[in-house]
Amino acid sequence: MNKIGRLLHFARLRSSKLHTSANRFEGKPVVPKPTPEAPPVVDTDIGKSFLTPNAMDKLILVWAKKYKSKAEIPNLVPTNIYNHARNVARIKLANYTIVAVIFGCIYAVYSGKQEQKLGNTLQKRTLDWHEELRKEHEREMQEKAALANKK
Repeated sequence: MNKIGRLLHFARLRSSKLHTSANRFEGKPVVPKPTPEAPPVVDTDIGKSFLTPNAMDKLILVWAKKYKSKAEIPNLVPTNIYNHARNVARIKLANYTIVAVIFGCIYAVYSGKQEQKLGNTLQKRTLDWHEELRKEHEREMQEKAALANKK
């Protein structure tokens, strides 16, 4: 079937559907459906998923202030509450880590300036280390020369 044939075929189907759907309800009375009563409220969480918290989960839930103490945490906690508590705890931990890193950087700058005032610089330490290595190498060479002279 070519492209035009397919278009004509689908056009006929569409037009026939429009005509038949309108003819179906002609001459029939429209009866309104009675509104159903509201279903009784049941105190269950159907469809929710729950988590049995372990010690770490309980610590996270208390730290995120979802519960006041570990004793108040039920045996089953809804996952949406636990996920929210985990996100809060993750953000708090990240913020505390940022503060700790900033204090570490400030301490490194301060201690570096104190060492510089004392004259203990990295360049001086490197020169001293190379001097030590040079002296050790000379000592080893003298020992080898002394052993070679004895033989």
